Amino acid sequence: VCTLNTAQGEVQIGSMICYDREFPESARLLMLKGAEIILVPNACPMEINRLSQLRARAFENMLGIATANYAGGQPDCNGHSSAFDGIAYREGEPSSRDTLIIEAGEAEGIYIATFPLAEMRHYRSTEVHGNAYRHPEKYHLLTDTQISAPFCAKIIVSKKRVFPLGKLLFYSPNNHIRKILPAPPLIDLTFTSSRTSSATDCCPPGVSAIILPTICPCTSGG
Repeated sequence: VCTLNTAQGEVQIGSMICYDREFPESARLLMLKGAEIILVPNACPMEINRLSQLRARAFENMLGIATANYAGGQPDCNGHSSAFDGIAYREGEPSSRDTLIIEAGEAEGIYIATFPLAEMRHYRSTEVHGNAYRHPEKYHLLTDTQISAPFCAKIIVSKKRVFPLGKLLFYSPNNHIRKILPAPPLIDLTFTSSRTSSATDCCPPGVSAIILPTICPCTSGG
């Protein structure tokens, strides 16, 4: 978190990358460090669930979030950069409101999001989200590094997908999945740029094979 000097005064700015969006703790730590607005560079398709994550991070921390995504087709993104102000309830309005300030389309362009900082700061001082009513003494499991079933550690083998360990993956040169087959546990990572003896019958010409080791803590013997 750093202080940004603007013509309207100082603003506390935090930053996280797109994958940080998946974890509530990322935005929560930035809020605890004083962030008023979080900037998020993004490189993945923005659809309803990912936009909902950003909306939730803004709501639960009572801060602004602005996300800049690649335009459609670069590389597999779809634009839809967005900004949320985090003000779920506004005085004088009968119910909760949409915190979305702006959502871009798929085309490349420059989009301006105006954050009502004075109202956001007042809202933070009067509402119950954020920091005032937390119970950190009950959250010790959040720092536990143990991974328990049914959850398993996974390895990212492509910008497009995340796969469990212990799979045999066949890729074409453009990284599109062709086959996913069970693979036996291996000691280390093996990568070949041509056919492998274990995949002769199902690896088409020009396709690479990646064999990933089974080290998932909830896999028997792994």
